[in-house]
Amino acid sequence: FPGDVAESTTEIKRAAIETEERVEREFTFVKPWGQRRYRAAAEPLYDAGANVEGAMFAAVDLSERYKFLDRTTDAVYTVDSGWEITFWNERMTERTGMDPETVVGENFWEVFGESIPEGMAERYREAMESGEAVEFEQYVPEPYDYWAEIRVFADDDGLSVYSRDVTERKEREQRLE
Repeated sequence: FPGDVAESTTEIKRAAIETEERVEREFTFVKPWGQRRYRAAAEPLYDAGANVEGAMFAAVDLSERYKFLDRTTDAVYTVDSGWEITFWNERMTERTGMDPETVVGENFWEVFGESIPEGMAERYREAMESGEAVEFEQYVPEPYDYWAEIRVFADDDGLSVYSRDVTERKEREQRLE
């Protein structure tokens, strides 16, 4: 693999060698025809003198499990526990103008920085720290300019964020008021 593609797998192997322990992680390869999601494990290999000489690596393709995220009408993305974006569906691309190739593998806070409203950032951090689901509505200002109904689900690997554009409903509510 070219260096940029192999980076995810190399990091897992390097971690196993450096820690001398089994390392398991999920990662995403973004290719022109779509995203592929993998669960990988690496274990250190020892020579006869009990010195680490390399790592054994295996990966399982989880892409089928993520297919439903591509089919949903919600904009969906996932981040790992270090806030690295691990999945980005087509609705997120439509909403933000950013392709998966641009954002997957990048730090969420570095990609969006100042454009994340403070209340939204607090709720994301709260979900990551507590492991509890969070649901709220949020206005997302320029350059995006829409109202979203957001559901955030946490697990051991990070967050899954589902976002539905509710701008029309909010505008109707405002007109009625």
